[in-house]
Amino acid sequence: MSLIQRIRAAALPCISEEKSLEEKGGASEHSTDIDDVSGINRLFTGNPITQLGKRMQLLHMVGITMVPISILLALVGTIFFLRLNEFLKAQDIRRILRFSVEVSELVDNLQKERDFSAIYSSSIGVATKTYLVERYPTTDAAIQSLTDWEASNDNTLTYFQSKEKFQNYLNRHRYELDSNHPTEKDEVKFYSEIIQIFMKWFYDAITETSSGTVWKLLVALQETMEAKEKFGIERAFGSIYYINGGFQNREDYLVFAESQDVANATLYAARQFSADVEGVYQESVTVEQQRLFEVVIRQYQYEIRFNPFPKNMTGSVQLAKYWSDNMTLYVDVILSIQNTLTQRIYDDLLVTEQTDQLILTVLGVVVVFVVIMCPGILNAVYTLTSQIQAYSDTLAERTKALHTEKKRTEILLYQMLPKSVAEKLKQNESVSAEHFSDVTVFFSDVEDFTCISARSSPIQVVNMLDNLYTRFDRCIQLFDVYKVETIGDAYMVASGLPQPNGNRHSYEIAMMALDLLELINTLEIPHMPGTNFRMRIGINTGPVVAGTVGTKMPRYCLFGETVITASQMEQTSIAGRIQVSQATYQALSEQSQFLLVPRNNVPSHIQLPSKTYWLKHRRLGRNSDSELDSSDSEDGNDELEELNDKRTKIAKELAKEREANDQIMTDF
Repeated sequence: MSLIQRIRAAALPCISEEKSLEEKGGASEHSTDIDDVSGINRLFTGNPITQLGKRMQLLHMVGITMVPISILLALVGTIFFLRLNEFLKAQDIRRILRFSVEVSELVDNLQKERDFSAIYSSSIGVATKTYLVERYPTTDAAIQSLTDWEASNDNTLTYFQSKEKFQNYLNRHRYELDSNHPTEKDEVKFYSEIIQIFMKWFYDAITETSSGTVWKLLVALQETMEAKEKFGIERAFGSIYYINGGFQNREDYLVFAESQDVANATLYAARQFSADVEGVYQESVTVEQQRLFEVVIRQYQYEIRFNPFPKNMTGSVQLAKYWSDNMTLYVDVILSIQNTLTQRIYDDLLVTEQTDQLILTVLGVVVVFVVIMCPGILNAVYTLTSQIQAYSDTLAERTKALHTEKKRTEILLYQMLPKSVAEKLKQNESVSAEHFSDVTVFFSDVEDFTCISARSSPIQVVNMLDNLYTRFDRCIQLFDVYKVETIGDAYMVASGLPQPNGNRHSYEIAMMALDLLELINTLEIPHMPGTNFRMRIGINTGPVVAGTVGTKMPRYCLFGETVITASQMEQTSIAGRIQVSQATYQALSEQSQFLLVPRNNVPSHIQLPSKTYWLKHRRLGRNSDSELDSSDSEDGNDELEELNDKRTKIAKELAKEREANDQIMTDF
């Protein structure tokens, strides 16, 4: 345990119980302490010890807590709505896919009915009416299976406003087929226009619905449907070619060639958008079918493409049906690809929908959890903030008490030790004994103190010495001296240590001794009215050794012959007089500012170490045989006035410090 800690530990039992901070320090001091402890910026939080400041702190804490909660809710809400939008889009695309399957089936049946109707309408195709009539129920069933007609209604054509109107329109055309005698091209045009409308429905639905996960598959599906329709037109005009024994005009040939080229191009584009197109094609086509497509169909396509207007060729229903059947096999493969793509998209969307449902569920649970926990979090923040505020108040009180205790400890330490020595001890530095070559030591003693004590109670003696030494302590503060100690009625002061002051030490002690002697002559003993104090004073100058002695109650002590001689000067002095040694006399004589006279007629029982002198008073100027020169007197008055001004200034500064220390020591 360090010396400072021992001093503080010794001072603790002396500290009385504290009064409340409001009664002693006031709100402003309390506020300053708590601000020092917490480091709070009043600009944003207010004074934390006031009700308004506490409310502001609470609002700030709640606001800080609500910021991440709000951000979390915003992020979760945003993700929730984005996922909900994707979920609804997936459901919409699935609805479109169901519609596309239904439309594909209907278009496939309309294409087959178109081929047979075109063959029947030719002059040599009357025998094929049975094939045509057999297609009608299949087409009608495909029309009735459409579930989304109203949502895809085309209001520009009255017969497309409902399934019933369209069915009636198609039946009317069938019934009037024999009476109107349309050509095969008229039949192809009639059915192609209807097919294009259904295809447009599907294209519009795909365009209105966007999805970042299956858009390539949707485009591939669209291209496949377009290729299938173009292959159907190619099949129809190829049938017309073989029924008539060639194309009737150049326009029919161009339609055939264009349909063939567009079909091949769109099918190639579908392969580029989705690898499933080529994969399904390879899985669906057998070796015999592949040979059929590469040899037979290409042979017929080559014949039609490069011999569109044969001269000696006659129409043949059998060739037309053979061409149509083979092309139907190829178109069925395209239909299989289309159905596979549809199922693939449907499965992908189903997985996406299930994932979105799971994410939406989790996000919903998170939102509900955050909303439920938010009041609890806010209540916890409120409780913790209140506890922190209560703790900060307690901490401020403890801090102020500690600050007060620290000041008391320092005052006690400075009273026990010189300030320079105390500062070294506070820094945990070692303090070794020091030798001072030239120091003036002062001793004083109360005359007849033993008799006065015998006639007084212990309390009266304590009060008497306390009153006397309090006056002495205030007086010596005006001089560059250090109070060493008081033992009973003895009072010991030194100058020139612990900080050397050159050759001023003897002057300071002499001036102090004269002031103390003047003061003591005016003081009465408190409990003995009419009886004044009488004091003996002795002064000596010389070298001493000074150091800190003791650990539990350390004292700054002086050692050496100079101290012993100073004590003898006091013991052999006379009440009301100041006896100085030969060394002090020589030091004061150099300054020529004091009147000193030799001591004569020394009683025989008193043994003095050397010749001694009485210090009478301070000269106001140079003096010869007790006569004062007028010019010297004027210089002395100026010097005295200057010294008095300096003392007054120092006294004011010391008075302020003394008032603060007195207040602390009063509490102590």
